[in-house]
Amino acid sequence: MSEESSREEKVGRFWSADAARRARGGAEPLIDWTQSPTVGRIINRRVSGSEDVDWIGWIRLTHLRDAAGTGLSIGCGIGLLERDIIARGMCERIFACDIAEGALETARREAAGMPITYSLLDLETDDLPGGPYDVAFAAATLHHINHLGLVAEKLHSKLKPGGLLFVVEFVGPSRFQWESRQLALVTDIYSFLPWRYRMHWQSAGTVPYPLRPEVCAMVKADPSEAVRASEIEAALEPYFETVESRPAGGALLNPLLSGIVENFDEDRRLDKAFIEQAGRLEDALMAGGSIRSDFKMLVCRRRDEPVLSEGQAASEESRALLVSSQEKEIGRALREIAEISADSEETAQLAEKAVEAAGVTGAEVERAVAENARLKRGLVFSAMRAVRKQTPEAKVDPEPDPEETPAHRAPVSEAPLAVPRRPVHMAGDLARASAAYVAAIPSGNSQMWLAWLEQVLPLPVERVVTCGLEPGMAGLASKLGPVENAFACGAELLLPRTEPACLVLAAGPESRTVAGAASRIVKDGGWLVLLGQGEDRCDIVDPGPDFTLVTRASFGPSAPAAAAEVMAAAPGEEREMAAALAALLVYSESVLASRGDLPVSMEARVFRKEGAPHAGVDRVDTESDITVIQQREIERLKRATGGMIEERKALSKELADAGEVLEGARADLARLNRENEVLARRGPMMYWRLFMCRRTGSPDLG
Repeated sequence: MSEESSREEKVGRFWSADAARRARGGAEPLIDWTQSPTVGRIINRRVSGSEDVDWIGWIRLTHLRDAAGTGLSIGCGIGLLERDIIARGMCERIFACDIAEGALETARREAAGMPITYSLLDLETDDLPGGPYDVAFAAATLHHINHLGLVAEKLHSKLKPGGLLFVVEFVGPSRFQWESRQLALVTDIYSFLPWRYRMHWQSAGTVPYPLRPEVCAMVKADPSEAVRASEIEAALEPYFETVESRPAGGALLNPLLSGIVENFDEDRRLDKAFIEQAGRLEDALMAGGSIRSDFKMLVCRRRDEPVLSEGQAASEESRALLVSSQEKEIGRALREIAEISADSEETAQLAEKAVEAAGVTGAEVERAVAENARLKRGLVFSAMRAVRKQTPEAKVDPEPDPEETPAHRAPVSEAPLAVPRRPVHMAGDLARASAAYVAAIPSGNSQMWLAWLEQVLPLPVERVVTCGLEPGMAGLASKLGPVENAFACGAELLLPRTEPACLVLAAGPESRTVAGAASRIVKDGGWLVLLGQGEDRCDIVDPGPDFTLVTRASFGPSAPAAAAEVMAAAPGEEREMAAALAALLVYSESVLASRGDLPVSMEARVFRKEGAPHAGVDRVDTESDITVIQQREIERLKRATGGMIEERKALSKELADAGEVLEGARADLARLNRENEVLARRGPMMYWRLFMCRRTGSPDLG
């Protein structure tokens, strides 16, 4: 098995190529979420408090009013940060380093004449140059580091006492393995986008829904990418005191926009508004603690002495070595899979050629058999066939009649083993309901709670009984199934019913009565929906142990009107994006209302009698430990390798079978050709020659 390049070489090549791409500037499509001008303003506001002040300007105003002496910049790339720092007068001189020589070539060329020195080095294996430094900068660098503790120790040793380390980093899920709840929100928002906005410029194709990146693909392309991102803050803590932590967000906007930013024209009002609304939802969810900020701006002060518990440094290094060994194992598995795949492809091609050759030879055999039969039409051969039929136990002519001869046909190839695909994260009930509600706005015949129930319940329902709903609402409920409205007579008349209903829909004060009698008025496997408006939400009570809460949602008071306004103001050519923005407005309000972050105008709870919980109600977060994630990937690759080995065995057998058929066809053709040559000569000696041909296989034709 061939050996791959070292990790350092692979990472260096990757980022050198990326530097070349960036150097092309405007010729390349926008792919990074931060390249959106609207996103840039959102990030500025979160970090500095002003849309017009970026994080560097904020540092200049708050921590480096007077220029520092000498600065250090790690992972400098093509040198944009260092040139900006010098231009703003924040440092007198900077030493910078990176692992990619291609990036450093650009940095040196662009910084000619400036007090900046660039060095090629690997932060994980090489010593940092120079020092001690007054300040240090780590911008989008530490999430590429595996040996985090070691690099933190190096930075600590190179900074002067009290020196500041400025960190701008992705500190979200390692290897971009988004949490399930986070990915569900992103998928819901993404589902509103028209298809032309889903062209992914890194994948070079339309991506229906966002997915977590494949860990093995990340290790293969760039093993440093987000390797231990979620552990950065913990790794810095023993060596640096966090002075300030400013959230930059990105838990939604990064996985939502990365790769598709190019599709948005932010000079268009609706395109810009969609990004802004997604940013507002991200702000609200961060403020409410529902999601974390995946990107942060950290200001860290060097501790006088590292604060490490006993064995902490050794444990950190052991963890880094484990991650590294797992990367190597993934690399070996990928190379083995590639070799097996190449071997299987070669075997399949050989089998295909053998099958094709067997088919051609088989056709020739059929023609030779027909010719053989034609040549055996004399009286002697007719008599021999008659005798053979009367003496089945005797040795007979091994050459059967043409109609008894099976044609040599190509063996049928089995379909290749299917590679299991990762499940696609489809939009949730609330997102689908938001889109359906917006689609019904022009007709004016919809309610958000009803659009949501249409997504949650298995429709149509045989019979729906409503109680406590106003006549208009009860009329709308007929979309769920045939409605029997008990509004006029009151819930007490439901109690003696002898035939339970498939779905009971109750609202207001009547909900308590219905919930108390639910076991009698809802059939087994049936549904109970309780609605509460305003203060009536306190009337929603637990219907008892026979029922399982399937799902719940809350709806706000203002988004429907805002959505209708967006739709009314959109010209025909912008209707798709207007619908996307309107759905996002309704969805955002419902999400925040359901989490208790906004006022609630209506709440709905769906119960099922003796039913299992709804499959999509509670999404369990994915594993966050990178060592566990990578170990699972190793096990998956082992299973894939085992399957491919079995497939290769099947292909080898197919090749052997095809070869056997081909050889048999060739032998039959050679024998028939020899016989036919003898038969074609006729005369008294022909029978003797035919006898010798069959006896020796080499007739004397002289």
